[in-house]
Amino acid sequence: LSTLSKLKNPLLDKSQMEVDFGLSYKKGKLRRRGDLYTPALFVYTVSHDLRPHLIPQISLGYGLTPNLELKTGVVYTTPFKYKYEYSYTDGVSFFNVGTYTLKDVFSLPFSLTFRPRQNINILFSSDFKYANQRLDYREKNTAGVLTRYPSKELKYYNVTPSLRVTYLYENNATPGEDTFSSLTKYLLAQGQFLVECSWQKDITHLDKNAANGTQNIIDPYNLFLYPVDYFVVGNEYSAFFAGNTSAFATNIQPQNYHTLTTTFLYGVSDSFNLGLRLGYHSESALHHFTLFDRNNRFYSFKPYYFVDLLWDWRLNTNTLLSFKSHLVPEYETILKRQSDPKTFTVKNSYLALTLGLQIVF
Repeated sequence: LSTLSKLKNPLLDKSQMEVDFGLSYKKGKLRRRGDLYTPALFVYTVSHDLRPHLIPQISLGYGLTPNLELKTGVVYTTPFKYKYEYSYTDGVSFFNVGTYTLKDVFSLPFSLTFRPRQNINILFSSDFKYANQRLDYREKNTAGVLTRYPSKELKYYNVTPSLRVTYLYENNATPGEDTFSSLTKYLLAQGQFLVECSWQKDITHLDKNAANGTQNIIDPYNLFLYPVDYFVVGNEYSAFFAGNTSAFATNIQPQNYHTLTTTFLYGVSDSFNLGLRLGYHSESALHHFTLFDRNNRFYSFKPYYFVDLLWDWRLNTNTLLSFKSHLVPEYETILKRQSDPKTFTVKNSYLALTLGLQIVF
């Protein structure tokens, strides 16, 4: 029943248990057609087919002591296939088809929350993920010859340990509580401040077969972004038109990096909170096998810093206006292609602005 419980999350009491069940169903299709160079002379068609699958999950929470909470569970994904096809026509035609098969996909979330004092919260988590992936692909060339290539297989092991420490200066004040704040979010009272420091590490190991080469684990759920397509390459998560665009096969994930963030939030008044977050993202890398040209692309992302400015303004008893900006002053991406001796480098900056309005009637 502390102020920190209102602002963050309450803990289970000793011997209390919380059980959550969930079930998700996913499937999807996308097809697009475009012209290359001269309209109607060079035509390509891209299609994606995400086969139906289920994701059952269960999470368990248990109060070990009044100030120590354990949470764990399991998330499982039933086996499914993701199919990508690229065809190209210029009087004759050829196509590349790839089918990813994922099985044994599951994750084991784990966290310990310790609250030694009412205004201090320490959270340690270490989620484990595993997947078994296979890629079968083939090509039909302009002479009509069909070529089947050796399957690429890998086993994906991933663990993400993280630590987050939160301190609240209460200033002998209590945030206002009403129907609106209990349904949306609580604000700090005037003169209160909250400091939070966090660290997270991505540890990934890929166990590949001999034919797998550089193919990394895929993320099949972020490919349906057309028509934004090439516009998303300006952010710090994608570059050089790879991933996050329906012109390519599904995206793949950077690996083996860590992040550090520090957040300071201050109650300017009971109705206005102002915050600043500073963050660091270490270098990371990924290898992308592009099916349309059967080429390996090697990406490396240099370390970068980011700055977030955020505020919440309680306009009246039933309205909250929230703002957040995310600025990456500079980040650098390096690309090497298997078929090209050149090294391509790009330096960019990135700014995202978010404004939200919540009203309770």
